[in-house]
Formats: sequence, C-alpha cells, structure tokens
Amino acid sequence: MAGRLNALAWAFALFWATVAARQLHEGHDVEAGLCTPQQLHISLTGNPTEMRVQWKTAGGSCPSTVTCGPAIALLQHPMDPSLLRAHHGRQRSYNADDMCAAPARRYGYAAAHLHSAVLTGLEPQGQYFYQIEGGRPVEFTAPVPAGPHHSFSFLVFGDMGEGHHRAAKSPGAPRTVELLQKEHQAGAELVLHIGDISYANGVEEIWDTFMESIEPFARHIPYMVGAGNHEYDYERSGVELGAAAPDASGEREPYQPSWGNYGNDSGGECGVQISRRFIMPDVSDLGYWSRNLNASAADSLAAAAAAAAAGGGGANAAARRNPTLGPNAAAFLRRVAAAEEQQQQEAEVQQPVDRQLQAAAVGEQPVASNPPFWFSYSHGSVHFVVISTEHDLRPGSKQHRWLELDLSRVDRCTTPWVIVGMHRPMYVVYPHKSNRIVGDHLRDQLEDLFNEYQVDLVLSGHVHSYSRTCNVLKERCVPADEGGMTHIIVGCAGHKLTDISYAQEVWLEYAAVRFGYGRITVNSGFSLLFELVGDDGVAHDSVKLHNSRANLRGCNYGQAGAAAAAGAGAAGAAGEGACPGPLCPPWQQAGGAKGQQQAVLRSGGAADGMAAV
Repeated sequence: MAGRLNALAWAFALFWATVAARQLHEGHDVEAGLCTPQQLHISLTGNPTEMRVQWKTAGGSCPSTVTCGPAIALLQHPMDPSLLRAHHGRQRSYNADDMCAAPARRYGYAAAHLHSAVLTGLEPQGQYFYQIEGGRPVEFTAPVPAGPHHSFSFLVFGDMGEGHHRAAKSPGAPRTVELLQKEHQAGAELVLHIGDISYANGVEEIWDTFMESIEPFARHIPYMVGAGNHEYDYERSGVELGAAAPDASGEREPYQPSWGNYGNDSGGECGVQISRRFIMPDVSDLGYWSRNLNASAADSLAAAAAAAAAGGGGANAAARRNPTLGPNAAAFLRRVAAAEEQQQQEAEVQQPVDRQLQAAAVGEQPVASNPPFWFSYSHGSVHFVVISTEHDLRPGSKQHRWLELDLSRVDRCTTPWVIVGMHRPMYVVYPHKSNRIVGDHLRDQLEDLFNEYQVDLVLSGHVHSYSRTCNVLKERCVPADEGGMTHIIVGCAGHKLTDISYAQEVWLEYAAVRFGYGRITVNSGFSLLFELVGDDGVAHDSVKLHNSRANLRGCNYGQAGAAAAAGAGAAGAAGEGACPGPLCPPWQQAGGAKGQQQAVLRSGGAADGMAAV
C-alpha cells in the first residue's frame, strides 16, 4: 500500500513539475519578447459572425489568445472590460520532415510557430478590434452575410511574390503592395490571391518576408488565397521518402498528367506552407452539406426530381422553391430522377446507381471541400469558388464531384454572382504553347460544367501578363443570353512579365504586358465592374457585367431591387463597342456601323474603353 502511495505521489509531483516547467518556459518566451505577434492576417470562415486571425511568433510556448471587442471601446478611458471577450486558439507547426521533396526537405525549414484563433459572436458588418497578447489593437469589420443587396469592392491577382529576397524575379511586387494598402484605405473589403503567392520555392525566410509585406492591410481585411504551382507542385523521390506519405492536400502522389507542364515548382513544399499559413473556409465544418439537406429538404428534393423527370421547366420552378439547390439545378435534379428510376427498374439494387446524388439527398458527406486547395464561401451577393488546377479536375475526380455539388447548391437569388478563382487559365494567349495545352484540357474538363451552372466570371493567374476574353463559349464570342462567361488572367501582380504575341484568337478582347491587379466593384446583384489597375494607380482596362439572368430566375428583390436592375439593364444597352488596347480582335477593329454592331452584339455594349456584357 505504501508503495502505491509513493508511486502516486511521484506521479503527481512529476505532473506539477511538468506544468511548472511549461509555465516557466512560456513566461520566459514572453519576457524575452519571443511572443510578439508577427505576420498578422485575417480570413473568412464562411460564417458571417466569425473572423479568423492568424499570426506567427518566434517562441514556441506563446499563448494563442486574442481579445476582441467593439471598436468604440477603443475610445473609452479606461476601457469597459465587460465589452471585451477572450478567444482561445491553437498553435500549429511544421518542419522539414513535413515537406515532400528537396530543396524544402533538406534545408531552410526550422520549426515554425503559427497561431490561429476564430473570433466568434460577431454582429455581421459590425466594427470591431482584436488584440493578440503581446500586440497592439487592430480594427476590422465583421463579414458580410450572403445577400443580393450588398455593394462592395475586392481585389484580385496572382503571381506576386516579394521584392526583398526575390527582387529580380518579382520586381513589381513592392509597388503592388503599396497600391493594395491604398485600396484597403479606400474601402476594399477583401483580397483574393489566386496562386503563386510568395515564390519561396522551398525557402522559409521568403515566406516570412512575404507575410510581413502584406501585413499592413491583411491584418484589417480578409486575405483569401488559392494554390498555384509554386505552392503545391512537386516530384517524389523514393530515395528521400521511401513509402510515400500523404501530402498537405491528402494525396499520396503529385498530379503529373502526361499533357501538363507540372514539375517541382514548389521546391518540395507540396502545399504545406500555404495550408498552414492560410486557413481557408471549410464549409463542411459548418454543416454546409447537411444543414439544409435534412429530411424535409430531402422530401423537397424528391419532389423536384419528379418535376425534373417531367421536364426542365418544372425542375427550375421546383428549384426556386428549394433555394438550397439553386435555381439552375435542373440537370442535377434530372440525374437524381434518373438514378431513382434505375433503382426501381433493378429491384436487386438497394441503392441508386449514382451514390453521390443519393448521399447528397439524405445529407451525407460523400465529397467535401479541401481548403486551401478547393473550397467556397459567400460574401454579399457573390459566391466565390476556388479550385486547384494543380489537382485532378477530370469528371469523376474528388475535386470535380465537389465542384459540381457546390455549384448545384448555390442559391442564385441570394448570391446572384458566381465567380471562380483558379490559378491556371482555361483561355491562354499566344505564345504560351505549353500553358495553352493545359488550358485546352481544363476547358474540356470544366467549361460545360461552368456554363451549365451559369458561372459569371473566371479569374486566373499563372501567365505573367493581363488578358480578358469576350463572353466566350467553346472559343466563340456569344451573347450573354446564349451562355458563356468572361475569363480574365491577372498574373501580373509582381513576378517579371512575359511577352504576348500580336496575333491572337478572336475571343481575346484586351491584353497588356504591365504590372497591376484587378479591382472588382459589385453593385449588389445587378452589375459588376472589373478594372485592371496598373502600377501607376490608373485603370487601363475595364469590363462591366450585367446580371440580367436574375429576372429569369424569378427572384423577388422588391421595388428598390427592381429599379436598380432596370437601371443596370438600361446602362448596358446604351453603350457602344470599343477596344482601346493594341491586341483587339479583328471584329472590333472594323470601322463603320457594321463593326459597331458586331462589337455591341458580342460584348453587350461598351463605352470609353469599357466593355459591357
């Protein structure tokens, strides 16, 4: 008995000694200044009552606590403590062993101390501040809930890098960062960086320098990202790794299609850095797939499927009654009906042939987002979909199945705009032969799906220049009421630029070899203005899209919404065709009434160098 008591006493003593040592270590880190928060940035979680805060510390035993309160509390002296709330997060780390290949696996990656905390209980669009222990107060605005009436602007670009370690490779980055800070001060609500983020290529200190460069604005407005080849692409080495372990995206092997130009562009990082430093929304955590597809929704789905079997019109009407499916889900519903019909015909089969659709109908989770590689979120009147062109996108792949399910469930009366961000473009300008081959395959895999679900705008990078298509479908400029969408490459945010040939395809409306970024101004659900802002701070190209499809969806926006929609439509009809750039397609270079008529037909109207669709 005495021996057992002695053993128990020894265990307790060891436990409290460990606790004391941890507290002493943490206290030492704080006293030594190793807990000063660095590289602050915030991001959306998919919930308008939340905001995620991320930062890095030099010490490994620093607290992951953030205090949050209303911004007005900063004016109080002393501050009312009842207005403040502490949010406890967690710390994540990585080292060279987490990487997939050289050079990242061999050098340059000491243990990193990355912290993340989610601020909860926010009032959407409320003004708040947060303060990380050891840091200063930072003001921010709570997210905007999904809804058709919110107007806002956001910034989009790819291929930026940083101008310290990689000054020769990213000469335009410092100026872009300077302009992005001014855009934040002017009211931009979020940033979307679609791949090729830091160009660290396996060197950690370049990531640190990049994160420090964006902190002045990224700590105030959400900095959302997608993965590019310089974040993910790698090549396995059996000598280094032996049995392949899953990479940061969960894959055991890199995506290396025979027709692609995929190599070791990440320097062996294989998505570890982007996934640790930028935690993007995972709507499956919020019950996105099952929250609305419960038993009652499954009944609605069955009714809609029956209508779909009878014809597309009934399916669209049923979809409008069930907004979780989106008003353009007729094809999705027809596949549900077909699966159910085949189930009845084959009595021995107890489950529908298409397990995906049956699982979605009963609220299971057969497919899921995989942030930061593929995920989605909504902000105001826009549903953003970010996909990874560095992973398999063929029909039937995990990513493609998720993509179709996500698009099919968008409520287009709540979020009238659907914008896709993908690093590699589908429509590539000359002379980028290898990238055009990849673009051809991406079109084969995605264009029909995007057209079916009425994607409005596709934003890409990868090609280090700027280009914008007409409203294009199958390499043809078409009127908006015949489908199609606009594709814009904004791969000019910092990395050294690449040339563009003068001779181009007819679907190209404008191109430029200059540094810059995209600024998108959303006028609620009715119009969207894209502008290319050059490194001189001036807009050099623009296109205005009009969401005339909202009227066809049976959305009831009230008198104010109807008036705004009518005004947007009138503005679109009043313009004349124009192409101010040096790479105008032949049909826009034509003079006289015929040339003007063709321009208006293909672009929906344009004025003063601004195309309208």
